[in-house]
Amino acid sequence: MTPPGATVPTETQLPAGVPATASVPPAGPLTVLVIGAGIGGLSAAIALRKAGHIVHLYEKSAFANEVGAAIHVGPNASRVLGSFGYSEERMSGVECSFSVMLDGTGKTVFTTDNTDAKKNHGSPWYLSHRVDLHSELKHLALSPDTSPHPPCILHLSTLVTGVDAEAGTITHTGPSTIPSKGDLIVGADGINSKIRQLAFPDTTPAVPTGFSAFRFVIPTAKLRTDPETAQFGTPDRDGGKLWAMKIAFEKERRIVMYPCRNGELMNFVCIHPDEFREGGKADQAEGYWNTPTNILSLTSVYTDYAKCFQRIFTHLSEGDVTLWQLRTLPPLQAWVKGRLALLGDACHPMMPHLGQGGGQSIEDGAALGVLFPLGARPESVEARLKVYQHVRKERAETVQDFSRKLGMAKKGMGYSAAEVHQYIFSHRVEEYAKQSMSAIFIPPNGAADFGVL
Repeated sequence: MTPPGATVPTETQLPAGVPATASVPPAGPLTVLVIGAGIGGLSAAIALRKAGHIVHLYEKSAFANEVGAAIHVGPNASRVLGSFGYSEERMSGVECSFSVMLDGTGKTVFTTDNTDAKKNHGSPWYLSHRVDLHSELKHLALSPDTSPHPPCILHLSTLVTGVDAEAGTITHTGPSTIPSKGDLIVGADGINSKIRQLAFPDTTPAVPTGFSAFRFVIPTAKLRTDPETAQFGTPDRDGGKLWAMKIAFEKERRIVMYPCRNGELMNFVCIHPDEFREGGKADQAEGYWNTPTNILSLTSVYTDYAKCFQRIFTHLSEGDVTLWQLRTLPPLQAWVKGRLALLGDACHPMMPHLGQGGGQSIEDGAALGVLFPLGARPESVEARLKVYQHVRKERAETVQDFSRKLGMAKKGMGYSAAEVHQYIFSHRVEEYAKQSMSAIFIPPNGAADFGVL
């Protein structure tokens, strides 16, 4: 029990009973090494910069640019972006006002009204081009004008080849002037994570699910020139003011379409079992995230869909379509080790059916920013990472499981859309992280030397 009048010590306070002549010097900013400059890595970098730390980003490519097409930014993620200080104008997102389920003939099966998303969940539901979202996150991480703290430092063409989680060190291919030691290391290098393989060598690699997705974007103006496809390039709700995400479902296949970039582009994700596609797994021997493919491979999977859907494909040119093999990773026993934390697809890759891959990565990054405030001491890193795992692991793996079940289920997964959206969208990760941290006592540096119980 704490004696009357005494206070519980914090990391910058003297322990109760320590003479005033003793001191526990206040801690300065931590040095943080973030491996991977994708959506999750940048989110962690922004949050930790916002907290006041020195952040280095390591990116193996020569250009830290996002690949792929569009992405959902649900209320759970846009709420975090709001705390980061994002610009809605720069991100160019479109609000997802309605969700419409169609069958293969084009007949509407049901419609869900999402116009109250902001009212019900406290933040908007955006549909954004991945490049636009990534560019905004880069701006928030690297611009000197977006925070009173020093910008994050981006090291391009720097491949991390080794990591010592206990010592907080990495080896990399960059020049010796680039730091190789930090107080905290964040592995945000994707589903094929090298950091995961190095730190947790017993984990299995991601495995194919038996499903893949064709991906492409078409300018909405182009769709509107064709009477058959004009309906897919036009906001057709509330008198032509609001956009809908549409999903045409038939025999385990989906054509998912939604607008992005201020409604100038329509994003298409055509999900299907591999056996529907000629060549099946053989055409994905090299990589599986952004594999070029041909239009014939796409059209052959949807030959029984209505003419309006077939006409969409006529607006494509060779080189427009890529193929994404959907893979999954069994839940890991741990996300943290020593001074290392995994984040995003490195520890919880998502199937696309709930649009939460980016959102959960953004939540991961936000949690780290809360759990490592300025003044957090290097000695407390391991204890704080255990709280990070507590805050994030069960939550992200639940969403991961929902996404997997929804993708595999032929008749749904036993939960209503409203129930799932309530669970996913209403979560306030920064508040939850603060609450969780308040229940943990982390003694100040040197407490044991003063004989404090």
